[in-house]
Amino acid sequence: EKLSSLSGRPARLRCGSVEQPLDQGIRHTLVLVDGWPEVALALADVDACIQLPCNDDTAMEGDYEEVPVDLSQLALVAEAPGGTDTITAWAQSGEIPNFSSSSNKNGSHQRLTFAASVQALCWSPTRAAIPGRSKDMTELLERGQSNLHRWRISVDVRSMRLVSQTANVFVAYDHAPFLQKQRFRSSPAVLARKNNTMHLPHAFASHTLTGTEEETRARLVEPLCIEVWQRDIYKQNALLGFVEAGLESIWVQPLEYSASLPSMTSGYRVLDRLCDIVGGDGPAPDRMGALRVLLFLEDLGPAEATSALPSLQISGQQEQQQWQQQQQ
Repeated sequence: EKLSSLSGRPARLRCGSVEQPLDQGIRHTLVLVDGWPEVALALADVDACIQLPCNDDTAMEGDYEEVPVDLSQLALVAEAPGGTDTITAWAQSGEIPNFSSSSNKNGSHQRLTFAASVQALCWSPTRAAIPGRSKDMTELLERGQSNLHRWRISVDVRSMRLVSQTANVFVAYDHAPFLQKQRFRSSPAVLARKNNTMHLPHAFASHTLTGTEEETRARLVEPLCIEVWQRDIYKQNALLGFVEAGLESIWVQPLEYSASLPSMTSGYRVLDRLCDIVGGDGPAPDRMGALRVLLFLEDLGPAEATSALPSLQISGQQEQQQWQQQQQ
């Protein structure tokens, strides 16, 4: 239906404090809500009405009188469970004075009827606004949040065997995917006799990351490079060689459980690697010896559920001792 021209000025539709010309298609953004049941309250706050130019001789120029628009049917549809990302219902205005339409010449029906609709927009994983019911957005966020876990990756440089020389040694690494705050270094340096296996003290460290399993898998694609240094009190320390320990295959290791490790409630995976220590600048690096490295991977659970984690954790030194006892 069409509204006849009144006083030479067009009618308007007001939604809250926003006024728009009364046209065939009018869009208005509702206040953000958490779900479709809350749309009814948001529609009440809209306070929709039609503004008509006043014909009263006592009215000032530019004055409008307002006729409310009933959005209750739209609110009822919004409260219904299920459905698509768009709902539609009829909305009717109050009685409009001096209203005429092409279908009712006698003016017996002095109301306007609208096809009113509400479309839900939600945020996609790429942070773009896309059509989708609010409850779908909530489920999407819950799924995304449930996939976001905290992971603890522990590195235990267990033992070393040099085949080229005897030296006072320590190991060090700075692995970017671990997001280390500082470079790791074992201490103190210990004497490694040629062709003898020696155990490295205080060569255990844990690194906690937050991300999905896919993101954590991607972090573990890059091999861990561990440097082997010779400690010399009379001159500058010298780099003997380095080890590249692949981490990616830890995902195929079986889950293990231990009653002596209370923080590992979800189990853990262990990768035991015996890696060559290579050194020298030539095209064929020399084999300096071997380094045994144990890698531990633990899923600490959803990121939002780990606030109580420190009370369940034990120190890295205690874990190192318990792991070593268990692995021996």
